[in-house]
Amino acid sequence: FAGDDGIRNMSVCLEFKRVLFRSVFPSGEAAGAMRAALGDPVEGVRWHAAPALAHRGDPAAVPVLEQMLDRGQLARVEAITPEQTEEIVLQAVAAAAFVPDPGLSTRLAELRDDDPSLRVQDAARRSLDHLKADD
Repeated sequence: FAGDDGIRNMSVCLEFKRVLFRSVFPSGEAAGAMRAALGDPVEGVRWHAAPALAHRGDPAAVPVLEQMLDRGQLARVEAITPEQTEEIVLQAVAAAAFVPDPGLSTRLAELRDDDPSLRVQDAARRSLDHLKADD
């Protein structure tokens, strides 16, 4: 996600593993580490931290989830294929189901109705259904 620099990509993988490991344990320290990862300069780190926090119901994930749901913004990131873009969007759609936020709900409705991918449309519908069931 960060270009062709192998060392930087390895760093992203290591950081993701650290964040993922901490996310398994329900401690304040783990949540703090994931919140800090939301501000990481490497997209991949942010894109892994946001869904992990969202699955905990943490609204701090919302700004990064909004970025992950924006295909136009994702298209500007170097070295992301269309398939990777769809997977990033799908991860954010699934995570958004756990964070009741009016802006995310609006974006999910737009994706349900207008996204070019039927997979994304279906996932957005399921996330909206999940949010409605929790009301």
